Amino acid sequence: MSTFVSDVKTKITYWVDDLLKGYFTDAQLLNFINSAQFETQKLLLQAGQNYYLTVSDTNMVIGQNEYTLPVDFLHLKRLEIITQSYGTVSEVTNPIMQITLNQQDNFPFTQGTPQTYYLKGNRIILNPKPDTSLFLRLTYCYKVAPLVNDNDVLDVPDEYAEMVSLFAAIDCFIKDSRDPALIVAKLEKYEAMLKREAEDRLQDQSRQIVS
Repeated sequence: MSTFVSDVKTKITYWVDDLLKGYFTDAQLLNFINSAQFETQKLLLQAGQNYYLTVSDTNMVIGQNEYTLPVDFLHLKRLEIITQSYGTVSEVTNPIMQITLNQQDNFPFTQGTPQTYYLKGNRIILNPKPDTSLFLRLTYCYKVAPLVNDNDVLDVPDEYAEMVSLFAAIDCFIKDSRDPALIVAKLEKYEAMLKREAEDRLQDQSRQIVS
């Protein structure tokens, strides 16, 4: 079930006793909703949710080791090179290890198949520079796009869509200098649920064997 911006506005104005929008304007509500959607996304990502994962492929250029990140880039989850059979079920991939800026000194500056990378601003820096024009695949979490119209749909899982209304309502209470304690209490239930999910994911991970 999709949640529209109009649904969120209706819920917020009910909670803050402004059903006729005589105090909070549509523009103010939309601003609060966009901030709330981003806050909700951050909590979901902290809980290990993969709802916002997407993939972007880039054709590497021989001798070029800097590549611009996608405009909607938020957090990198995996970087790999497709070494064989790109675009088929027989793809062969080679994961690339992340290093720090200073660790690049431990690796040669020659050309070859990139083995490591680090992030610098809005770019990925590969090391060594590619000597073959292969495909670079980014698996990353994208930043939610701003909502604009009442018929826009929240980019949040249905079970957590109400968190957007709660975060936005808190901003309304702050502007109105009122105590948002009841709203905060309800939001804390969702946050506790996300915390339990994050802990469950950690417990489900296989233990490493040290030899």
